[in-house]
Amino acid sequence: MPNNAFLRQYQKLFAYENVELHFTPQALSTIARKAIQRDTGARRTPRILEQVLRKPVLEIPCLCGIRHCVVDDFIIDGKAGAN
Repeated sequence: MPNNAFLRQYQKLFAYENVELHFTPQALSTIARKAIQRDTGARRTPRILEQVLRKPVLEIPCLCGIRHCVVDDFIIDGKAGAN
């Protein structure tokens, strides 16, 4: 499977709602760190992304005016404040 395939799948999913999904370099590093900590390597990456993006995937279609979604390391670590 190509590099970042799961990221591109989520970007495509968001694009269906005309929303650009971006991952900061720190977010990508945090995803890799979490996968390594769980001793599963890249096999764990899709599950980490699913846990992080499950709620936004469901909420984006209901929100008007959202054009960009940026995922950073705080979001991946679950430390982002609730809006």
